[in-house]
Amino acid sequence: MGAVRMNITLPEDVVRILKKKTRAGGKSAFIAEAIRSYAQQESQEELVKRMIEGYQAESLQDEEQDWLNADMGEDT
Repeated sequence: MGAVRMNITLPEDVVRILKKKTRAGGKSAFIAEAIRSYAQQESQEELVKRMIEGYQAESLQDEEQDWLNADMGEDT
């Protein structure tokens, strides 16, 4: 995988953290890993959200079926 040189501006407090957490020459790797980690976490959170929504929709359908069965005099 290639690399692209970028010029970015960071808040001073973030730069202090970056300097404390990295060795000389390690800032780019640290930032790259932080971005990858953030993107992965965001993807996982979206997956969990979709799974919860699917579960809730399925639970609602089950409840609706129970109500329909009760209205028709059927046992569930």
